[in-house]
Amino acid sequence: MALEIKTLRIGILKPASAVDAYGERLLYEVPVGKATMISGIRLAHGTNVSSPIVSINVFFARKASRDTPLRIVNNPTHVVYPDNLIVVSRFTMEAGDVLLGDASAYGINYVISGVEQDV
Repeated sequence: MALEIKTLRIGILKPASAVDAYGERLLYEVPVGKATMISGIRLAHGTNVSSPIVSINVFFARKASRDTPLRIVNNPTHVVYPDNLIVVSRFTMEAGDVLLGDASAYGINYVISGVEQDV
């Protein structure tokens, strides 16, 4: 079974006010035939942030229960310019499981790191 240590996804959190579909909140989905261990999520202000204090939401949802995502960062959680927020708690995910997220303003960059393994 191949084991890959890698950056799983990079992107920019969308503002909650602009998110109108489930897919727009999608940060990462475990590919079919893989299992994943998330080793860290880093959130940081980008260069075009519209507010110095931004509230963020990050959720985990099982493939079978996407209608009831579980919050994985405290509510409320803020990223204050120029600081970063690093979620270090490791957790595992199965094929089809997802991470979802949004922010109160545009411009929060994210990096999700971890390990993917063939199953």
